[in-house]
Amino acid sequence: MKGSWSGLGWMLTLAMLAPLPIAAQVATPSARTYDLLGITFKPAVSFSEPTAVKTGVAVLYPATATPGNEDFRVTLIDMPPNNLQENMDDTELSQWVRFSLLNSSAQPDAIVERTILGKRLTGDAQFRRSRRPTYEEIYILPLSTGHQLVVSFEASAQLPLEKVESLISTVAQSMQELPPKSKEWKNSYQWQKQKK
Repeated sequence: MKGSWSGLGWMLTLAMLAPLPIAAQVATPSARTYDLLGITFKPAVSFSEPTAVKTGVAVLYPATATPGNEDFRVTLIDMPPNNLQENMDDTELSQWVRFSLLNSSAQPDAIVERTILGKRLTGDAQFRRSRRPTYEEIYILPLSTGHQLVVSFEASAQLPLEKVESLISTVAQSMQELPPKSKEWKNSYQWQKQKK
């Protein structure tokens, strides 16, 4: 069942096929702005401090969550320009990102579209039925520096669909590229120094 869907449309289809459990939600304090890997964004709720994960950085919801126990995660992975990626078409690049950077060999369940950084982007959607079922959307953002940024939104199946869509939409719509070489842009890479 492949095709181009909006994020929420795809999730609602999944819900009809296999109802997802609903978790109680608690109000959270106001959110902060994140400057990471050349972009800035502001979630609608409080997320954790930036956390180093395998090849990138993530912020988790709720703010007190630890990696692997979060309800929702935004992961960013910087991809500097290289000849390998420049010779790939969109499908090949998407497969390479999933396999090499996100440790997933599964094909996407659907193609989804969102506006991020003012561009209408096509991404992959996957619903993983494992010990910890999750829904994930993956996008590759071209930046003005020539780098590409992998953005992954991953949600626990325990979260209500409306909450998942709200979290993804708020982050995606608030994303902006920081001016290259600006103080804010340079500071957006500080977490890399702290993880060493």
